[in-house]
Amino acid sequence: MLLAKDIIEFLEEKFPPSLAYEWDNIGLQVGDVNQEISKVMIALDGITAVVDEAKKKNVDLIITHHPFIFSGLKSIDFSVPQGRNIQKLIKNDIAIYTIHTNYDVAFGGMNDLLAQKLGLFDVHPFVMIDEVHGLGRIGEVEVDMSLIELSEKIKHLWLQEEVSGIKTVDCGSGCRIKKVAVIGGSGGKYIHEAKAVGADVLVTGDVTYHMAVDAREIGLNLLDIGHFAEVVMVPHVAGLLAGQFASDVQIILPSGIVSPIK
Repeated sequence: MLLAKDIIEFLEEKFPPSLAYEWDNIGLQVGDVNQEISKVMIALDGITAVVDEAKKKNVDLIITHHPFIFSGLKSIDFSVPQGRNIQKLIKNDIAIYTIHTNYDVAFGGMNDLLAQKLGLFDVHPFVMIDEVHGLGRIGEVEVDMSLIELSEKIKHLWLQEEVSGIKTVDCGSGCRIKKVAVIGGSGGKYIHEAKAVGADVLVTGDVTYHMAVDAREIGLNLLDIGHFAEVVMVPHVAGLLAGQFASDVQIILPSGIVSPIK
């Protein structure tokens, strides 16, 4: 009999909760660690479509990257989407568990996965949280290229299923791209850290106007590939669980879940 805590212990060994940022809300969001688990769904977000599909397919546990409950709830209102989803989860005995910044920071997690997708080598963290671990990865491409060439390769080859469009901030130096920094999700606030370690470009998501202006001022190129690129987490975690618990649990991926931003 497989319990939720067995899966949680496996994930937390690979992606220790201690690596999560203080502001984050990771771990069990709804449910019971002693709940018996036979079906697990992996999703980027615990949105209505995911919860409804989990209910329809008799899923026992949903594992998300982004927290289902991010800040403190003052009420659970069944007339709004989150309240209705909480109601559905509880009524249908569906637990939900989140790995977020601990997954981003840990070796073998989000940012290593993105660096691998980008074809980088000599990869290491660059926004350090201790002597060993850090957010973001920096590495080198095998053959240097222009910013436009890198953008096209990301869009059409390396991350073609996860990236619908790319916003480019060209610092105007005309330099060839060799050293690439990458941060999954919203990493634009780390432009100075990327520049300090010699990155020619920072690949991330959710870049604001002011971040773009600051990056250009310090001579750092930016490629905004969007937040949805983090969906690479879904097949990755599914593979990890299938490898560990193949005989005990059925792994289900959400169907038809696409980026909300076109």
